[in-house]
Amino acid sequence: MQYRWIRLFILAGDLLWAWLACELAFHARTLIPLGNLQSPHWSQLQQQFQDSAVIWICLYIFMRLDCLRDTWESESIASRIITACLLMTAILLSLFYGIHDLISSRLELFYFLTLFTLGVLVLRAGIRQWLLHWPPPSLLHRVLLLGEDAVIEEVRDRLRGNPLYQLLGQIRPVRTAVPPPGATTLRPINSLELLDFITRQRVDEIFASLPESVPLEWHTVLERARKFGVRVHIVPHLYELYVTRTRLLEVSGMPMIVTEEPQLRLSSRWYKRAFDLLFLIPLLPLAVLLLFPVWLRRRRQGRPFLQSEWRCGIHGKLFRMWRLAPEGNDETWWERGRLRELPQLWNVARGQMSLIGPRPEAPEKIKHYSNWTARRLLVKPGIAGLAQVHGMRDHDESLDKARFDLQYVLRWSPLLDLILLVQTLLYVVRQMLQRPTPPPAQAGQVQTSPVMETINAHRA
Repeated sequence: MQYRWIRLFILAGDLLWAWLACELAFHARTLIPLGNLQSPHWSQLQQQFQDSAVIWICLYIFMRLDCLRDTWESESIASRIITACLLMTAILLSLFYGIHDLISSRLELFYFLTLFTLGVLVLRAGIRQWLLHWPPPSLLHRVLLLGEDAVIEEVRDRLRGNPLYQLLGQIRPVRTAVPPPGATTLRPINSLELLDFITRQRVDEIFASLPESVPLEWHTVLERARKFGVRVHIVPHLYELYVTRTRLLEVSGMPMIVTEEPQLRLSSRWYKRAFDLLFLIPLLPLAVLLLFPVWLRRRRQGRPFLQSEWRCGIHGKLFRMWRLAPEGNDETWWERGRLRELPQLWNVARGQMSLIGPRPEAPEKIKHYSNWTARRLLVKPGIAGLAQVHGMRDHDESLDKARFDLQYVLRWSPLLDLILLVQTLLYVVRQMLQRPTPPPAQAGQVQTSPVMETINAHRA
């Protein structure tokens, strides 16, 4: 079964459920049995389904709502689906409602969108479980990693989360004095044995990150692997390629890589500010309702309510960032849900921060920024961002967070902000509902994946 057929299968399932949701929503509002619908009712249902189907097909293609190639975290999938349904709601209301008799009541629209969103989420959850436990062999990509630096390690971590990639092993082409942590050192193999390994294991793709000092014969191995039909991905070492917009240019047959500095235009900054103000309208009253009981309780106890810290904003401009004073040694649902950051909505209202963006850092850390890390200061800092939805926190290394933050700066769009906002809300709810996790039994223990093996390969 090919990838494109599964995409069509998922889209067909979405459209079938859209038709059923239209019927159920109409029945829930009118209480007319579906078998007794008259011709005008059928015309209304058909028109509603056609308009909804056209919108969903466009969103499905533009936002890649099959979710097969991207990250497979449940929160990421749910946030993308919910965002698409919210966009469909906005389009239905703004473009079609009132132009023709699309939906006879807002209540019916609410029923339809609620049923449709839940059905699409259930369908994605079922497909996710199917691919995790019974993936079709034709969809699996048998992958071999070649390299041992931080870049190839990041590639390995990202491929592990996608069930369509089966990691066969990781090969280190040069001899190292100390193997990487958690690596299993096997017998050495040479380049000829590597070709035999590629043939026996039926490798489909190779992700290679080779240093300049690697022997020439390893480049020959990659060339022969391509002749065997193996797709070879060369992962570059230059961080300039990760933090700039790149495109391939040919000049008289010579390939060149063109890099362009990412810049937010003035119109983009206005869009981002409008996005913040739009969502501040419902979020500020909600924050007041949540914070007011905490303020009363701490006032009776004589404890501080807020604390401020100096942070660097856009272009390194200093500002005072507000947050809820710590509760104590015990972790509370406020801490787990990251609700201590709610007072920063005031910073957003003043224009010092944004809802979504890189987390602001202290001036002491900014002093040690490298040239490429400092590019995260091109946008306003945010309450949440791409690094935070991937589990990064304020105490994590700035270099690790900078990789996600620079991706955000490079790929910013209003749609990305909306997806990250929904994903952040889902994360907050999940963290507030779950119990605190006990500390690990053995600190510093390295977890390894059972499907990975590391081969210490060098020249025989």
